Amino acid sequence: MKSRLTILALLFLSISVIDVNAQNLYRSRVTGNWTTPGTWELSTNSGSTWTTSTTTFPTADTAGSVTLRSLMLLLFPPPIRFGSIN
Repeated sequence: MKSRLTILALLFLSISVIDVNAQNLYRSRVTGNWTTPGTWELSTNSGSTWTTSTTTFPTADTAGSVTLRSLMLLLFPPPIRFGSIN
């Protein structure tokens, strides 16, 4: 039972949110608020290079993909709308 819980915990450490209509890729950079741009790294070239976001944060309209990296806590102020969560 303990090993099953460990496996489930590992599966949930990385979550991706995908919207094929948007172009930017985001991934969490540090623990912080969802709507704080510095919480995120941004790629505009399919993940070839990443920079710290200084002006934007992921929304259903701007993010093609959002990856929440393991061991980071993100606070969600309402309302946050997702295209889909996988």
